[in-house]
Amino acid sequence: MRVDLPSSEASEAVYGLRAGLAVFDRRRDEIVRVAFTAEARPALDDLVRWAASRSVPCEELSPQRLERAADSTHHEGLCVSTR
Repeated sequence: MRVDLPSSEASEAVYGLRAGLAVFDRRRDEIVRVAFTAEARPALDDLVRWAASRSVPCEELSPQRLERAADSTHHEGLCVSTR
């Protein structure tokens, strides 16, 4: 995902529903931004609540905008940026 963060803060973009949720399960303290589609939202309740509680930017995007952000059509509705 292309984010408005200095390169030292955002070093990895993980896209795909299972991959993004695995990052949330194992490395959640490294997450710096979350983007998702409305279609994926029902599977992301815990991630969205966690992001809100930590003031981690979390945004719902159209599938087309998420495709551009993830630089891939294979995002499955979720892209997580980590440091």
